Amino acid sequence: MLNINEIMSEILVQAETQKENYWIEKIRSQDYKNIHLAIMVEPYLSMIFSRDKTIESRFSQKKIKPYGNVFTNDIVVLKKSGGAICGIFNVSDVLSYEFSSENEILNIKNEYNDKIKANESFWDIKSNSKYATLMFVSKVFKLDKPISVSFKNRQSWITF
Repeated sequence: MLNINEIMSEILVQAETQKENYWIEKIRSQDYKNIHLAIMVEPYLSMIFSRDKTIESRFSQKKIKPYGNVFTNDIVVLKKSGGAICGIFNVSDVLSYEFSSENEILNIKNEYNDKIKANESFWDIKSNSKYATLMFVSKVFKLDKPISVSFKNRQSWITF
């Protein structure tokens, strides 16, 4: 079971050790609306840590989280698929879309893929999506010591 308070406490300890002042203050002050857990696969996770990927996107057929559930200044905790929690970022802006045509998805691809960093197969798979959430990534913090958690769930996004 995921205990978000324990996870955030461990992240705070690591932020203090690494002198990540932004995260120390943000976590201590609870200056956020929501905390989210994003399950990520490679190479996208590494691209966030290297600052190459500056928008995390989620596309879906239905109105599922994070659509309509993520706000500016929310915290996204990053968990590697099948692995541990390994980082965190701040959401500096959010764009939500409800599509009526495939052309609208193509417009997002053309405008934002330099920041989303998705390959062609991603766009092919997502071409029939009805909803999208684009989260602008800021203040990325990679944990020195990943946090092991027991998580048996097929969801790729959880809001606490």
